[in-house]
Amino acid sequence: GADVETRLDRAERTLPRRRFFNDMPDKGLFAIVAVGGFAAILFLKLRGLDADYVAIGAVGLMVFYGFAAFQFRKVRMRPDRLGDNFYYLGFIYTLASLSAALLQIRKGALIDDVLGAFGIALFTTIVGVAGRVLFVQMRGDIDEVEDEVEEEVHEKKGRRKVPSWMKK
Repeated sequence: GADVETRLDRAERTLPRRRFFNDMPDKGLFAIVAVGGFAAILFLKLRGLDADYVAIGAVGLMVFYGFAAFQFRKVRMRPDRLGDNFYYLGFIYTLASLSAALLQIRKGALIDDVLGAFGIALFTTIVGVAGRVLFVQMRGDIDEVEDEVEEEVHEKKGRRKVPSWMKK
């Protein structure tokens, strides 16, 4: 008993424990925007707010996330990872919209309300995919970066770079 507790206490002191929001602010931002947006879509749709306003709000939140995660150093990440997160955010909002539609059907909602929820789902999916494509296109190709670094090293040494097609 006491030996196990002593070892656990020692392990707790020596192993760093990551705090979700302090050590990984980019993940914290994503979690807040994803959960907050999901809850907002459900709440607003179930309260009967017009689907157009909910869609605009959801896309606005996605754009805010993309801008913040691309511009602010504290939460900045590689563009390809940001693109993936943006896509996942659109997918999460799609699931929120579909969940709202299913809940509205259970309550006996009119077809216009249900179609509005599906419209939000489609819109957030399209924005998520488009954002992912945009951010991935901003990523520098690893081969291009490698070639540039290799060329710089050779220039510093005073030698010309051997073209990659000649190496093979």
